[in-house]
Amino acid sequence: MKIQKIIVLSAFIAVLVFASCSNGSSSDGDSETDFNSKQALKFDLTNAKAIASVEESSSRNIAARASSSNLNSPLIKILEDSSVASILSIPSNAQGNISEIEKIINTQDKSGNKYLYIVFNGSSWFGYNGEDGEYINVNLSQLICVYEDGSYKDILGSNNNSSNPDWIEPYLKEYIQTDLNGCLYFIKRTNNNVSICKYDPVSQKTSNLTAPLEEINYSKFQMSQDGTKIFVSGNRYNYSSSSYGNSAYFIRYIPVQFPEDFKNIYYSSESYGNYGWVYQDSTDYFYYIQENKNKHGLYRIKTSTMEEEHFYKGEFISVNEEPKNTDYYNDYYLKTESGESVWPSSYNQLYSTSNGIWAQPNSYNSEKYFMKIVDNYGTYVGKTFDSVAPIGLYTYNDAFYFLNAILDSSGNETGAQNIYMFDTNSGKFENLFEKVPVELEIISYSAGNGKLYFSAVKGISLLNGTIDLETKEFTRLDTENKLTSIAAY
Repeated sequence: MKIQKIIVLSAFIAVLVFASCSNGSSSDGDSETDFNSKQALKFDLTNAKAIASVEESSSRNIAARASSSNLNSPLIKILEDSSVASILSIPSNAQGNISEIEKIINTQDKSGNKYLYIVFNGSSWFGYNGEDGEYINVNLSQLICVYEDGSYKDILGSNNNSSNPDWIEPYLKEYIQTDLNGCLYFIKRTNNNVSICKYDPVSQKTSNLTAPLEEINYSKFQMSQDGTKIFVSGNRYNYSSSSYGNSAYFIRYIPVQFPEDFKNIYYSSESYGNYGWVYQDSTDYFYYIQENKNKHGLYRIKTSTMEEEHFYKGEFISVNEEPKNTDYYNDYYLKTESGESVWPSSYNQLYSTSNGIWAQPNSYNSEKYFMKIVDNYGTYVGKTFDSVAPIGLYTYNDAFYFLNAILDSSGNETGAQNIYMFDTNSGKFENLFEKVPVELEIISYSAGNGKLYFSAVKGISLLNGTIDLETKEFTRLDTENKLTSIAAY
């Protein structure tokens, strides 16, 4: 459920967020300010187990926000004992406005260094009086990186003061990803030019991985875990064409080191039939579902060789081999373990875990089979799990976490949800809310450090809590603010 967030003018909030940016610059020509050295704003991530953004309308008045001892920050940390504390301290005389926090992403590199990325809905500004009495102005872009020592970097700040500032697409989770090196990948727009970008937290540099192009839209992209491959689907408007909305549709594989050598897995200026797709790092296979006049069913490609295979009647065969029956309406289905047939287009999301490829059904599809389609050996399985219908999927340690609608006696949704965990190794579903005393409408949640962290509402009342993933014990969090985004840290 998307909770409407309210943007407020707030000295406290503005300063808090902007502190995240170590290279802020003046909006009216003043010299660039190093906020780390001046300690105008300070992040304290010590002992944090999770980070959460607080809805701005939940914060208290300006005077209270200036007190770092109270929990009035737009960002708080959740500690091991489920208590909470403010992450930020700010100058008491700061004034300005700040955009709402859209998303929090936590990641770490192979050495265990942690990086916290914060995505705002828009750019922000604030000002305050420095120690020497000089009034200091700061602009903050949509995207910052916070380091473990409390320092920060404004990732898009170099172009923040221009008439055409860079901005990112925060509303699709596929647009913001990380790799095993702690790097962040995102879609950036400047005017109508769109490109996929990378931020390296070590070098603190941002680079384009694709050329900035006009009239292009990316519907999904995935990075390989080592950060060497990009897979992207989307469309580009073609005003010289008169077919299918003047667009060309594509799925592409792009080597990061040589992006000019991209390869089209699918390309058509006539029709669009792409459904779920995913790349599996452990096997170097790219799996995808298509249904159009040229291709039908489940396919996979080995990206090291670009050799393509087609699933046909329970086996993957070379696309150079002709199926025995070309009537795809009868033959190009996904066969379940029990012998039932499911149309490939019923699945618009594919997921990869260490033990296979999984398919989530379309929300409007009557065949709500959550399916394991391929095991980790590349063998087609077709095993279905239909005890619940997942609403969105969040993955952590080879388990899926998702909302499951609570139904009334007539089978209609009540508006409340449980959070379930599906263990992909055991094939078992678990209701993590079995010890939560009331039915709730979920706002946000995240799993990590052996716990599930969540924020929810019951009517006009808020309830924030943690669930122990082993015992399912529920503990209330020591905050009554609405938590709009949570990231285990």
